[in-house]
Amino acid sequence: MKISTKLFTQLEHYLRLETVDMLSVATYYIIVVLVVFALGTSVVFFLSMALVQALSVWIGNETMAYLVVGLSLLLIILIFWFNKKTWVQNKLVRKISASVLSEPMITGDESELDIDDDDYLNGGEAL
Repeated sequence: MKISTKLFTQLEHYLRLETVDMLSVATYYIIVVLVVFALGTSVVFFLSMALVQALSVWIGNETMAYLVVGLSLLLIILIFWFNKKTWVQNKLVRKISASVLSEPMITGDESELDIDDDDYLNGGEAL
């Protein structure tokens, strides 16, 4: 049994569609993450400035208020850094592997395909 060129064309078309789908989803998530990061950075900046102003009134020293807020942010960063594997990496790996492994695979009985090496090397057509 020969493998038809039409089958290879359909398979190639399917794989291209799957690639476009995966790239579009990845691009979507990258754009969303960048926008959220930019807005989140602005929010943290303005909230930090408001906290400095409030602390400076309570403490009575603006420099100490900046120091307290800066050290608090540094502490949050260090806590995140030491827990990054459990909080981010493990969940990300689970989510990606579930997404990739849940996709249907192109399967079939390999014994049904009667492909000679010579036929395959010549583009699927017998000489």
